[in-house]
Amino acid sequence: MDVHLYWTKVNELPLMVIQDQINKIPKEKQERISRMTNPKRINASLCAEWLLRYGIKEQYGKIPDISLRKVSLKGKPYYADGRIFFSLSHSGDYALAAVADQPVGADIQLEKDADYLAIAKKIYALEEQFALHKEKKEKRKQLFYQIWVCRESAGKREGMGIKSTLPSCVLNGKIRIPQYFFYRQENIYIGAYGGDQAVYYLHYVDPVKFGE
Repeated sequence: MDVHLYWTKVNELPLMVIQDQINKIPKEKQERISRMTNPKRINASLCAEWLLRYGIKEQYGKIPDISLRKVSLKGKPYYADGRIFFSLSHSGDYALAAVADQPVGADIQLEKDADYLAIAKKIYALEEQFALHKEKKEKRKQLFYQIWVCRESAGKREGMGIKSTLPSCVLNGKIRIPQYFFYRQENIYIGAYGGDQAVYYLHYVDPVKFGE
């Protein structure tokens, strides 16, 4: 199984570009964006959708009809023909889209300061909490986000989010590889989960290509 991860930094979009991009997404997503009040979130959400179209066209040569785009009872978007699977994410000024031929989950996170141990206690599996406690304080933030994006990806693949009922993505203090993909660049974290046989490819897309 090949999982292609497309990510980019989001630029501020002109109003005409925003409207053009909104017209290219499903009605359900249009309604969600219409309720957003933060311009950065609107830009990032639309950019993630554009990355999805960009990635599908690059990998499959043709974007599925928008009428095939559905949302499951758990809130997970999918294409009804069952040939292309995807996952979208955005955080801060960054957006991500994963494209695969089998179910996949992906997540991107911009690093922030927080009480990592307290958060982990609420939503991480016990083995993940234990690994975080053992980690040196100066490296705890990185491990926290490494677990977060992997865990969020697994939850999105199953359509259930980052709930504490998810199994641990940590084994003997380390992320389970190759089931999970993890990448870090400065304060940006990217994670993906495609299962035991997944092979991951990471593509950075220049923001100037937006709208192509």
